Amino acid sequence: MGALAAFATPGVALARGPLRSPLDTSPRETRSLERAKQRADRVLPPASRRASPGPRTELFSGLQFDGLSATSNALWAGYTPPDSTGAVGPASYVEIVNSMIGFYDKSGTLLSPAKDLQTFFIDNGLPLQPGHTHDDAGDSVFDVQVQWDAASDRWLIAAADVAPPPDSSTPGLASLVYGFSKSNDPTGDWCVYQTTPATPFEDFPKLGHDGTHLMIGSNEFRDSSEASQFLGAMLWTVPTPDTTPIGATCPAAPATGQSLDAFTPVPVNVADATSSSTGYVVATSGSGTQNALKLYKVDASANVSGPASIPVGTWGPPPDVQQPGVSDVLDSQDGRLTQAVSVNGDIWAQHTVHSADGQRAEVRWYELDATAQTRLQEGAVADPSNSVFNAAISPAMDGTHAAIAYNVGGRFHNVELRAQTRAGGTPAGTMVNELRVGNASPAVDQDFSCDDGPHCRWGDYSGMSPDPANTAVVWGTNQLNGPLQPVDPDGKRSPSWITRNFAVQFGGPDPAPDTTVDGFPFTSTTPAPAFNFASSETGSTFRCALDGGAAAPCTPGRPFGPALGNGTYTLTVQATDASGQPDTTPAQGTFTIAAPLPETAIGSGPPASGTTRTAAFTFGTNKPGSTFQCSLDGSAFTACGSPFTTGVLSIGQHAFAVRAVDAQGNIDPTPAVSSFKVLLARPSARMRSQRASRKGVVGLRVSCPAVRKQLCAGSVVLTYKLKGSRHTIRLATKRHFRVSSGRKATVHFRLTRSALKLLRKQKRLRVVATIRFTAPTTRITDAFRLTAPRKS
Repeated sequence: MGALAAFATPGVALARGPLRSPLDTSPRETRSLERAKQRADRVLPPASRRASPGPRTELFSGLQFDGLSATSNALWAGYTPPDSTGAVGPASYVEIVNSMIGFYDKSGTLLSPAKDLQTFFIDNGLPLQPGHTHDDAGDSVFDVQVQWDAASDRWLIAAADVAPPPDSSTPGLASLVYGFSKSNDPTGDWCVYQTTPATPFEDFPKLGHDGTHLMIGSNEFRDSSEASQFLGAMLWTVPTPDTTPIGATCPAAPATGQSLDAFTPVPVNVADATSSSTGYVVATSGSGTQNALKLYKVDASANVSGPASIPVGTWGPPPDVQQPGVSDVLDSQDGRLTQAVSVNGDIWAQHTVHSADGQRAEVRWYELDATAQTRLQEGAVADPSNSVFNAAISPAMDGTHAAIAYNVGGRFHNVELRAQTRAGGTPAGTMVNELRVGNASPAVDQDFSCDDGPHCRWGDYSGMSPDPANTAVVWGTNQLNGPLQPVDPDGKRSPSWITRNFAVQFGGPDPAPDTTVDGFPFTSTTPAPAFNFASSETGSTFRCALDGGAAAPCTPGRPFGPALGNGTYTLTVQATDASGQPDTTPAQGTFTIAAPLPETAIGSGPPASGTTRTAAFTFGTNKPGSTFQCSLDGSAFTACGSPFTTGVLSIGQHAFAVRAVDAQGNIDPTPAVSSFKVLLARPSARMRSQRASRKGVVGLRVSCPAVRKQLCAGSVVLTYKLKGSRHTIRLATKRHFRVSSGRKATVHFRLTRSALKLLRKQKRLRVVATIRFTAPTTRITDAFRLTAPRKS
């Protein structure tokens, strides 16, 4: 879709579109529509529900084979996106990508070497643009469509062509190229034609036919520059020849254009057309949320009538498609219809839209009654954990079978190609029995197109067509991504897309789904990691179990079960498909939780030493919601809280430790510790100056601290030092006294007779009291004046 970026006018920014009057009903250029228009999109590189188990979609005769790829022809096949499509005839299959064409027999063997499209068209008579040679990349043909026309017994083709601009200020001239094979052999000669190179630019050409005319629908832009304005839609009609063989001279085949009030008109491939058939065109109104399709009729004289508005379910443009392990996302397009095929008067069409929750892309498909201009049925292919996109649909030639093929991808696995089918008895609105066609993409998409915006360019369309020789079989072409190409010197990757051609039919037993887990084994630093897993069938549900425990419903991309402590675990996942069949071999993956351990810190505690017989601590952790365990003097850790106060402590050294336990049971391996010493509080004693009693009794005031938790015991001696002498006289002795803990008391004792006699003689003495306490040993010396007793 779109012209080559090499042809864009340098320095012109992408416009959001001009201001329009309220009566202007042309499609509004939303961001997704702008992306669809960008000329830079193609440049040369430096699940639905199932009713019950039953017949499944299967490959017809095992037919699937690799098609053209980005590496098929380094010069010409490196466009991105590839816009892969194809069509089946009675004896051959034709595949086209940007910008190659390949011819196969119906066993998948190439009938002749694949050609670049310039060679194909020029060899069949397409004139070169003025001033350009065959090898000039500017003479480019792209967005090619191909179909088999049973009415004329020949092949039809249509494409866009843009010549490079003569200078940087002028857009390149654009045209449509189209034609038909001279016989039913696609490898033979063709008649090709071209509209007059000019502006406006006919973008996103879509091919159809009705037995009388080759038809091309296009979106018309003012020119091929990146800032070009959308003007409207066009339908081009070209008379097709009858079945008479064409000789050396090709017949005249002028193209006549008619404006349509639509966006991306898709002429219908009337697969069973005759020379009297009516042609049809389906379209949407543009971008944004819509709830109707447009249907035009084209009569045998190419007169267009309509459109009829056919109500359908509300839909809107889809989001981009995520990829596993990278931030690059895939462009899922903007909700436009991309293909329409009719058999027995019923038209089948599809497009990619947003899911019900708006988070993913899904494919919506329709069957329309062309004559009554009504909707016969409508369905969707969706997946709860991945995007479904880039689809094509077609009925089989018997008119009772149909098939749809599409890409599935997301955060959980690389893009796959899948298909579903239906028969006449399949419930309305359903495609059934999903088949994965071949293997998944071996790598994510990260080519050079990812560097120019938030998304990587994927295919704008794919192809499905009914087999005219096997009336219950539908053939298709779609794309995947191949192994990543090396990074170029300029830091970009060349495209790595691949394509696959296949044929499907309705039949065979329905197998159980296959469950896969992605990203295992892994290590998570969070206790509740998200798990990535998927099913081989869209619409599957899942049940998970941890370490062989009870299974419960689970969702890809989300955590399962409770938050886990550090350690290694095993996750078991079982998918159940939409028909209720479980995977008999559930997938398993191991993982390790290595969440950061809690760290504990003591905020406050006792001093390094003190006489207080209890200790109080506060503490905390870096992980909110944690609990704590405490240990005193090496005892077992037990639950505790902050603040924490010990019981009565013994005298001596003590150690306190506390550790945090987080909500998942992870324990701090290095508890916070505090070491402190409890000292026995010392008593105090004071001898106040006093008068001895007549019997020589004196008193000692003793205070015993409560923090000792034991009584205070000791002895006391009173001495007097003679004046002028070094000798002292012992005046009194109290060999033992006791005072209870927390009490203050006066201890009385008696002077000796000689002391009392001396005191009465001297009247007053300066006395020294020596008090000794035990546990711990404490000595207190106190001097005081002792006065003689009063005379009687």
